[in-house]
Amino acid sequence: MTSPLDPTEIHAFVDGELDAQRRAEVERLLADDADAAAEAKAWREQNDALKRAFAPVMAETVPARLDPKRLSRALPGMGWQDARVPMAASIAFVAGGLVGAALLALVQYGVMGGPQAGPDLSTRLVVLAADTHRVFAPEVRHPVEVSASEEGHLVQWLSKRLSYPITLPDLAGEGLKLVGGRLLSNAPGAAAMFMYESASGERITIVCSRMTGARDSAFRISEGKGLSTAYWFDDQIGFAVSGPLDREKLLRVSRRVFEAMERHADRAG
Repeated sequence: MTSPLDPTEIHAFVDGELDAQRRAEVERLLADDADAAAEAKAWREQNDALKRAFAPVMAETVPARLDPKRLSRALPGMGWQDARVPMAASIAFVAGGLVGAALLALVQYGVMGGPQAGPDLSTRLVVLAADTHRVFAPEVRHPVEVSASEEGHLVQWLSKRLSYPITLPDLAGEGLKLVGGRLLSNAPGAAAMFMYESASGERITIVCSRMTGARDSAFRISEGKGLSTAYWFDDQIGFAVSGPLDREKLLRVSRRVFEAMERHADRAG
């Protein structure tokens, strides 16, 4: 039987966006719908994980690139007061504790895995990242084209191919060291993959791909077949971190990647 609750209303319920009367009705419907109740529980757990992982960010200074007046210049016809809307969407990633209304509006891939709105670019990025990880992470002899011993050359080469100044994160604090990277194809343009590895051999991959037409987005998660991918869009580049990680570690690693990649934007701003 089809549930009377659609995903958007479940998200609104979890995020406290419903009025008291509708909230009571949704609670009654969830009590009789095990699948919808499980979805609501999963969204609560994701919100809690985001708040725990990004709580330190709440005390950080907002980057200059998120200034509303600057955003209004980038969005013709929009005053700086209106620019607070996309600004809030960006801050929702930087300050992961603000996951309620921002995630309701911005999440395309949630913990249940399916696209909910505007899935084309998100689907392309998630598929590219997941396929890349599954193909190259198991490789023993040739997982990368350029090894970590040539990190400077690797970063310069792939930055040039993407026309984007890549800055790699230091993930030693997460027990991960750089293995190397390689050039990928994501028609009609280029993409890059960077691989990190733990002392036990567990690998994560970071994919960066130019995604023309992409709008800056909040942090999102896709899960399936033993692989989790965290992804976002910034400056028309898609970023994705994939690996067999629990959600909290995936969030921590993704935050390090985000911070590293944002350094050039803050200097440019």
